Amino acid sequence: MEVDVIVIGTGFGASVAVTKLLEKVPHATIHMLERGLWWFTPERPLPDFLKNQPDPKAQPIQYWPRPNHSKGLLDLISVVRTNNTLVENTRTFFGGVHDFFTGKKRPQPLYRYSLFKDVDIVTASGVGGGSLIYANVTIEPKKDDAGNYPVMANWPLKLKPEDYGSPNPQQKQGARDWMTKYRGKTHHVVTRFPLPKELNQPPLNLDPRNLDANHEHLYLGKSRALREYSNVSGADWKRAGDWEPLDLAVNDYDTTTQTGEFANKNAYCERQGRCIQGCLPGARHTLNKTLINQVLSVHPNVTLGSLADVTHVALRPDGRYEVFYKDGRDGKEKSHVARICIVSAGTLGSTAILLRSHRKGTLKLSEQRGKRFSTNGDFAGFVVDVQNGLPANKPRYNIYSTRGPINSSHVQFATNDGKVQVNIEDGGVPPMLAAAVGAGIQVIKDKMAKREKFMQQLSGVWSSLKRPDFQDWFPLEPDPTRPTRFQTEDEMLMSTFYFNCMGSDDATGVFTLKEDLFAPEKTRLDLNFTDKPADQRVYKVTEEIIKAMAEAMGGKYVPWFTWDGFQTRKLVTVHPLGGCPMGNGPSEGVVNTKGQVFRADPAAPGKQVYDNLYVMDASIFPGPVAVNPTLTIVALALKIAEGIQI
Repeated sequence: MEVDVIVIGTGFGASVAVTKLLEKVPHATIHMLERGLWWFTPERPLPDFLKNQPDPKAQPIQYWPRPNHSKGLLDLISVVRTNNTLVENTRTFFGGVHDFFTGKKRPQPLYRYSLFKDVDIVTASGVGGGSLIYANVTIEPKKDDAGNYPVMANWPLKLKPEDYGSPNPQQKQGARDWMTKYRGKTHHVVTRFPLPKELNQPPLNLDPRNLDANHEHLYLGKSRALREYSNVSGADWKRAGDWEPLDLAVNDYDTTTQTGEFANKNAYCERQGRCIQGCLPGARHTLNKTLINQVLSVHPNVTLGSLADVTHVALRPDGRYEVFYKDGRDGKEKSHVARICIVSAGTLGSTAILLRSHRKGTLKLSEQRGKRFSTNGDFAGFVVDVQNGLPANKPRYNIYSTRGPINSSHVQFATNDGKVQVNIEDGGVPPMLAAAVGAGIQVIKDKMAKREKFMQQLSGVWSSLKRPDFQDWFPLEPDPTRPTRFQTEDEMLMSTFYFNCMGSDDATGVFTLKEDLFAPEKTRLDLNFTDKPADQRVYKVTEEIIKAMAEAMGGKYVPWFTWDGFQTRKLVTVHPLGGCPMGNGPSEGVVNTKGQVFRADPAAPGKQVYDNLYVMDASIFPGPVAVNPTLTIVALALKIAEGIQI
């Protein structure tokens, strides 16, 4: 296949690239390559684009993990794939036994869980990229009084507020405009149900950002708790902003507009708390919807190949690019050719593709390749037994971490010297994980004594299923006299608050390629740091903040499972950044501020960049943004797309 443009990936950078290029040249031939497949909910009808495919195998479909309780864990685990070949070969072996009897193959992954020495990284796999499992948050970094973004102080390209645009729908510009035009209007979801229009009119004029004492019971428990207990400060840090609802790329019911047939056709948030596992009502603005409704269904000149795992990119003698990929349907290596190539496979995907291309000699890259990896300061923790330690005259309400969108509101903090920023959000735990998370928290909370008891109970499983202590862990018989038996998933975490945090880390990670011990013919990403990331200042400050809030909540702080539980001081990030960082020259970055890839080729001394080869995703960030990065990805991609001549 030969086309005008090949776009590798289907996430935010890729979607911006395609939509903006079509605005310039509507008839341009564009082919998108995606290593995953389509994901949808069984509760909504399939779009006509997929339902009417002449060959169903051309666009294979899977459905979100379910059911929405602990039995769904098997569904969830089946769609997680790691970068550990030994683990995956073992799973394939047992899956092969299953295949022999049923004829079914292992599902394609929705999640990629990449394990490294100091950091584990969770990413998405599917048409729509990270939008499939992200928290829907549309937010720009913290500004200073002059309107600048301190986190970008050392960036070669410093974004401005107008690059993000305005929440005002009448002001058409920037990243927010693209999000609204191609995805939909954002909403605040901090109440247990959408506020009826009567409450938004005189004399009440209720604003979800500041409900009065007579109506604060309408808040989601976790939203209210962050609002009430976040007014804390420390010796080295203080609050840098008020509690605010988050702008979420989610439909919420609006009694002023969603009536009649419109309400029947448009899904809205039901507060099911499973955004990161796929929204069953279909209320989220995922990019697979954007690609179908605004690209593929209306532009036959745009095509999409799923299950296409790109290995590398090669510059041909004629100046065009050949993109090589492994076809997941038959396992064969194939390729397509285009004049313009846009790499938008995400931080891990884009970095790996460029590193492999450099190793094969098909591209010659800067010495900065793989550098400036940032965890975006991601950190997490829990508060259990919320409000137990408060005076009796304080109001009591349940937190219910399983309800509402996965994140609903936030508060920002900063150190006194301004060098570290921290964004704290009320996190959510999908009901499917409530039992597992609750058990894990209990183990960590009670430390070794509880772990030893747990192991002793497990060892007695086969001797007696009627043992009382076994029944405590795995209740097989109902006992209506005990309220803690057979709890609902909501009850399991009704007094647990989950912190979801981001901050300004030092971005000292370096990706390299190394041979796979269990598959010598393959290479995989390795990640190392010039310092131990867990020792960076941002994590000390973040933990101090959430400990202070835990005390204010009258509960007990419990660290994240890999921080001080089943592992020690290991980070987990869902916002990986960098690896192909921007720079003013090849000594500083892999790409320039226009997203063009620097060309370090002695055979072409007059060429500083590769013509028509771009990177457009979070891998080009030279550092953290200390908030959810989606809006910044879009803002940067829009600026890069402006300069692409097609």
